[in-house]
Amino acid sequence: MLRKRRYLVEDEQQRQLRASAVDDDRRLPNVHKIVPPAYMKKSGWDGKSSVTIYRGVGPKDPFKTIRPGDWVTLKKSWAKQHGGAKVLKRVVNAYDIVWAGTDMNEWFYSPRRGMK
Repeated sequence: MLRKRRYLVEDEQQRQLRASAVDDDRRLPNVHKIVPPAYMKKSGWDGKSSVTIYRGVGPKDPFKTIRPGDWVTLKKSWAKQHGGAKVLKRVVNAYDIVWAGTDMNEWFYSPRRGMK
């Protein structure tokens, strides 16, 4: 029996709150304080000023770009596997990426200059 895959649309208010309430110690350039330095060196992100972020979206997602507060990843393959059929891509300042604090593949986009 085939089941239809459901794509949940996140509440817009939750997305904006996540983007505006961040702990600076969880931003990419500071993650080495939390994550072992050896892992950061292997990751390829250590010391970069800009990074490419990815977001997998479902076919019914109305947004065509990555917005502040969106959950993102630094690995295209992870976005495709966990996000959806279509993968959005954006190059951003490394300091605008915030680690979720659990999985090294789960981040969110939170520009320091504020919401747009």
